Amino acid sequence: MPGEHAKLSASGSKRWLNCPGSIVLEALYPEEDTSYAAEGTRAHALAEITLRHQILHTVLKEDVEAADKGADNDEMRRAVAEYVTYCQDLYDAMTLKYKSTKAFVEERVSYEEWVPGGFGTVDFSVIGGRELYIVDLKYGKGVPVEAEDNPQPRLYALGALHEYGFIYDVETVTTHIVQPRLNSISTETLKVDELVAWAETVRKKAAIAYNDNRIYEAGDYCKFCKARFACKARATGILAVIYDVLGGKNNGRL
Repeated sequence: MPGEHAKLSASGSKRWLNCPGSIVLEALYPEEDTSYAAEGTRAHALAEITLRHQILHTVLKEDVEAADKGADNDEMRRAVAEYVTYCQDLYDAMTLKYKSTKAFVEERVSYEEWVPGGFGTVDFSVIGGRELYIVDLKYGKGVPVEAEDNPQPRLYALGALHEYGFIYDVETVTTHIVQPRLNSISTETLKVDELVAWAETVRKKAAIAYNDNRIYEAGDYCKFCKARFACKARATGILAVIYDVLGGKNNGRL
């Protein structure tokens, strides 16, 4: 799986769209190597090799079996199998509708037309006729993730349109967030002109973040920021919440 990340990554887009200064602060800290991140990487690797075998037919069955033996546990195997089945069903349904259907697994796409230097890797995508499907696997089970209004799969969709839009006359884009360990599948369908209109609202915010403007805004996205423990904006936000809980009176406690 690709290890390179864009400065304005799709996975971190909710944060940099709302807190452009986080780009500057995060650059001061090394990547966080957690057991959860490592587990997610292994699950994605198993999903990738399985899809490459089942749909793209570029991987031998023996390679899939070897990857399956390397899986952490039965829960990972079950979760990945559910995700793979979901992708397979999408692909099969699309091929019945359009002979021109094509699928992509772990495909790198560029959305730099709207976001400076923007690129990312789509877990799974299917394009055919006038439809495009983007599927993102979320292996974690700590935080539910919804597809609606989610900038990450939207940016992936923009990248896929940029790569293949000259071949396919796509009219609608459906993004899918699959969280098998939470038994959750969330989708959002947009017309292409709606997606592009949203991208235009992103353009200015992306330029602000890319140019290292130190504008900070705390939010629920802070939990994934590497600089969260040293961020004044986040600390101020936490204190404000505590102050409200105490009824607007510090009572000498703050």
